[in-house]
Amino acid sequence: MIETSDYSKLSVLRRMTKLLFSTSSKEVTGLLIFYTISGIIPAGITLLWKYLYDQVYFMLTARAKGHELFIILFIFIVVQIIDNILLVAGNVPVKKATQLIKIRLMEYTHIKISEVPLELYENNRFYDNVARINDILNSNRFIDFLSLSLMILKSIISTISVSLVLASFNPWLILLCLLSILPPSLARIIKGQRYYYMTRFQTPKKRLMNYYITLLTSKDSVKELRIFNAQNHIRDKWFDIKNQLQNEEWSFTKKHGLVQLFVDISRVLGFAIGIIICTVMLVAGQLTVGVFGAAITALENVQNNFSTVLILGGNIGNTLTQLRDLIAFYDIRADQEGNIQLENAPSSIQLKNVSFTYPDSDTKALDQITLEIHKGESISLLGMNGSGKSTLIKVILGLATVEK
Repeated sequence: MIETSDYSKLSVLRRMTKLLFSTSSKEVTGLLIFYTISGIIPAGITLLWKYLYDQVYFMLTARAKGHELFIILFIFIVVQIIDNILLVAGNVPVKKATQLIKIRLMEYTHIKISEVPLELYENNRFYDNVARINDILNSNRFIDFLSLSLMILKSIISTISVSLVLASFNPWLILLCLLSILPPSLARIIKGQRYYYMTRFQTPKKRLMNYYITLLTSKDSVKELRIFNAQNHIRDKWFDIKNQLQNEEWSFTKKHGLVQLFVDISRVLGFAIGIIICTVMLVAGQLTVGVFGAAITALENVQNNFSTVLILGGNIGNTLTQLRDLIAFYDIRADQEGNIQLENAPSSIQLKNVSFTYPDSDTKALDQITLEIHKGESISLLGMNGSGKSTLIKVILGLATVEK
């Protein structure tokens, strides 16, 4: 089995991006352009807020005419309508691209499952991996990866463009942006990868719990359980595992709730500090009324966008960590197909000092086996369960790779 620890998030990100472009390059490219344009629009809206506030102030102080205010107000409304239309219209190409990717990726995954070496089916960890792969496919985590990536791209572009507009008003406003977003950033990092490692650790338990359910509901197993009066024992085992999983999830929920509380408090404090500093700069004459109003709106926009980046970044980090199982599964060596033509067929099958160990097992299934079977000879293999009879047949047929 390939260890998922060998795959960094960056390598998984690169592989998944390559996979997306290879399956539907036109759709993905179109989505990138669409979300880039959507990310730039908030910068234009910030500029319009500045001119709108200035015109309102000038009109109230009798330094501007009303028609200029209405022109800017009309432009502002048009831009807001376009922004909302783009937001709604973006769902159509996203759904089209994700459905196409889902179909092709599921086909590719099922082909890979059918090509894995047979000796992996003797390893319980392989079934845990297959269970995680099925969970990834059924829960659409690879589609979440595309959606999250596009939303992060849009939020980053929006944050940068709005920050540049603020910097054009007053360079000190960039520092305000950093002060308002730094505390939530540190809080989000605390959460880390806890959820992924909890779910990964729970996979064997969930598979065992499903096995107990099968025993309690299958017609054949129910008969045997009643004969041996073992149904209560199996039921107790199922409840024990269920309680363990619930306690682990509740512990994670409590810790995550505390982190989220700190994030919300720090976000409010950061925005409050930004308002106070902008007010001081306005009173000192370092900001105009228009810049003050636009700055307050922009600070909230930057904070919301950066908060979105942090939330989605944590989600995509978790998604990438889970997708490592998928990428590692794709890299499993496939069984070689084809026929071998033997010009001079041997008169016997000979094994000399053959050993074989299943993956992730410390015990040898075959240890220094020497055997010769002559052509036309019939033999029988006798032994206890787990003594290596099936493994020996697999070795003779070439279905398992021997150590020597």
